[in-house]
Amino acid sequence: MRSNLWDEVNQAYTAKLIMTALPSMTSWEVGSNQDIYLNPDGTLIYDVIPVTKNDEIIGFMTKDKPFEIQSIEKGWFVTRDTPISDLVNLFTETKRPAFFVFYRHEIVGILTPADLNKLPARTYIYSLIGDVELMLSELIRSEASISQNDILKNIGNGRASEIQKSLSKLQTQNVDIEVIQLLYLSDLLTIVQKIPILRERLGFSSRKKAEKGLSGINELRIRTMHLVKPVLSKMPDDLNSLQRRLSRIQSILILGQSGNSNG
Repeated sequence: MRSNLWDEVNQAYTAKLIMTALPSMTSWEVGSNQDIYLNPDGTLIYDVIPVTKNDEIIGFMTKDKPFEIQSIEKGWFVTRDTPISDLVNLFTETKRPAFFVFYRHEIVGILTPADLNKLPARTYIYSLIGDVELMLSELIRSEASISQNDILKNIGNGRASEIQKSLSKLQTQNVDIEVIQLLYLSDLLTIVQKIPILRERLGFSSRKKAEKGLSGINELRIRTMHLVKPVLSKMPDDLNSLQRRLSRIQSILILGQSGNSNG
């Protein structure tokens, strides 16, 4: 297993990959036509629109205050290298509708929560979930006291039957495969929740705490893998949910690596 899964993935996926770059940014030039920036109800078409004068950004306006120019203060900036996980935390903690991306003393882009629906953000989330899946598999495999029967009896009769049929078919084809290689992420999560020694190695003292600590991860995987569906659609609920789930994933990866190294 890689040395530091959480840090490694976070360093690779940053604001630079999902921001709307300056040349593509929708902005309003002071004194220009206003109508094209307004919805029928008089609100802005976007949550935040930069304001320019002589093609230089001098401020911004928000959806509920169209054409009231606000200055860009320190709290509205993030660097181009800010990890996506930090951006999620910033959006949830500050409740700001956008951040301006700063690089070499210049504004190079803008970020809104909607940018978390872009493919690089999905890839980031899916990479973390993939690391969780690998880590849980290794955690189960590393515990010598857990047999194949222990695995099957803890995932429910229906899934156990499916896996046994698949295993038998593959074995008749001389395919060397373990039961654990046929498990879904949902199966792995269930096994860890149910087997005391595994959940304890992840820092959970009870099944109830394990279920709470691992909740929502499989649902996030499903939402992320369907590219036509947004990760975030209902705000701020989906953003808050994403923040909680990423926090759980961080804890699991850190505790899981510790559990595997001590196992």
